[in-house]
Amino acid sequence: MIVFLLLGHLTGFCFCLSFHINQTPADALHREGEEARFFCSHAQAEFRVMLWYQRSPGDDALKLIGYGYGQFLNDSVEEPFKKNFLLGGDLNEKEKKGYLSIRGLKALEHTAEYICAVREAHYLKDPQDVCIIVVWMQLSSSMFAAVVYLSVLTHSALSVSILQSVDLLSPPGASVALECQMGPGLSMSSFTILWYRQNRPGAPIQLLLTEYEQTKDHFRASIDGPKNNFTLQIHDLSEDDSSIYFCAARHRGTNRNSLVGFCKRDLAVCSGSYQAYFGEGTRLTVLEAGINVTAPTRVKVLSPSEKECSSGKKTLVCVASGFYPDHVSVSWMINEKTVSKGVATDSAATRYGTSYRITSRLTVSSEEWTSDNKFVCSVSFFNGTTTTYHNDSITGEAKKSPSGTELSRDKYLRVTQSAKLSYIIFIVKSCIYGAFIWFVAWKLQSSREKRRK
Repeated sequence: MIVFLLLGHLTGFCFCLSFHINQTPADALHREGEEARFFCSHAQAEFRVMLWYQRSPGDDALKLIGYGYGQFLNDSVEEPFKKNFLLGGDLNEKEKKGYLSIRGLKALEHTAEYICAVREAHYLKDPQDVCIIVVWMQLSSSMFAAVVYLSVLTHSALSVSILQSVDLLSPPGASVALECQMGPGLSMSSFTILWYRQNRPGAPIQLLLTEYEQTKDHFRASIDGPKNNFTLQIHDLSEDDSSIYFCAARHRGTNRNSLVGFCKRDLAVCSGSYQAYFGEGTRLTVLEAGINVTAPTRVKVLSPSEKECSSGKKTLVCVASGFYPDHVSVSWMINEKTVSKGVATDSAATRYGTSYRITSRLTVSSEEWTSDNKFVCSVSFFNGTTTTYHNDSITGEAKKSPSGTELSRDKYLRVTQSAKLSYIIFIVKSCIYGAFIWFVAWKLQSSREKRRK
């Protein structure tokens, strides 16, 4: 919906016929160093003067950027804006068209609301005797904001990020507050902020409420624009409130009544032509009565099984047990260096009675296992205030011949050489022995022939 603001002489009255003014885009999001361009047009012949204003966050004053009278000239931009701002367009045609270009964007200087205004081309003795029409967009029945809001990211490699408070543990019946903030260089005024909940890892997430909904059951949302903060308060906690709570920001141009799906890839989802971004999530656990917060009582690393298939791979298993609640994570190190390749950890801890257990597996090559490497399993546990670490380690086995049949190359060469030499000696001895037997037999035969004669 488009409405018009009419400004007239202080002592008189200026009546202006209303008409439609188009200003696009509705909102804009850019990185530092890029160029932003906004367009303004209308079809009212008498209104050949177009003005552009800037209103910075937290400032009610409108600052004139520049204006064009029939056309835009080199001096159309006011002195404070000449470095980065450029005005252009054609105001002499039937359809008046103009644009505002901002080059070399900077987050602190250029994140603001930009307003297009038009007025009639009259030559008046008193400059207040003009009728100016400023375009505004109605966002709700009680709030108006400028047509264009530009957000500039603070670094060319920076993406939209959502910051959330750390995990929480709370007894039943208490109240907690979950905080959400936009990342550096971003303002909540150009986004719609929402809260979602996920009952368990891997389960679908559900829309809880938005910034336009103040209260839902025992959930209450409040937004503090100047502090860039969106808070979710949960009163009279029960075990059913144990969930992962996600704060999400969606570009304000998206239909507020549409639900945003959840996408695991970089926690971003698409809704129409706009994107919504999720924070990492705040995990809230409402403690069960009668069960104390307990760190892992046992962490054990198990060596690879001797029956493991000879595929050149060995699997180490880490088992952590005896902890409550299940606010744990598992990581692996080889020789004090963190590794992620070959790591597979349970998606969630398993409940056993009043405690939990979780397992993690690390698959390495046979060479890594038989090279005297040190393998460490580290389990981090959050007790509600601090994170503690619980480790166990195992050292790889050096190559050996448990059955006595596996030989090294050098030893094999020595054994074969010895065998060859032994065989030669055996042949020589056999020949000598054979010659000796032949000689003895010949002597005996000679003696018998002499006695016969």
